[in-house]
Amino acid sequence: SSSLGLPPSVWGRSWKSKKMAPISCCSTQRLLPSALLAALWGGFCAALAVGRPQVQVSGRQLLVDGKPFHMKGVNWNPVRRGGKHPEDLDFRGFVETDAEIMALAGVNALRTYEPVTDTEVLDALWEKG
Repeated sequence: SSSLGLPPSVWGRSWKSKKMAPISCCSTQRLLPSALLAALWGGFCAALAVGRPQVQVSGRQLLVDGKPFHMKGVNWNPVRRGGKHPEDLDFRGFVETDAEIMALAGVNALRTYEPVTDTEVLDALWEKG
């Protein structure tokens, strides 16, 4: 596991266009600390693409460069109304609209129920912050 306690299946992947790791928290959803760290890891990948912040865990608090990190996250499962998961997942069809809404709401962490491996979707999310 990594220094943050994440299994290699979570932190071992990288996006082709950016050096970041997509996150799927399904394997950690039963343990709050692991799920929290996995969700936060996605938010830090953006920072890692630019620089290397100092990330520390102090008790139950996550610190980035010595300052508390406040996570504002959502579960994102883009399935059309009446559709079924996972066969009707449509990351590409929903990413532009949903990323805009999430950016306006100040979301800085996503949890998905299936891995997001489409680099166009990941790039669209990256562009919206």
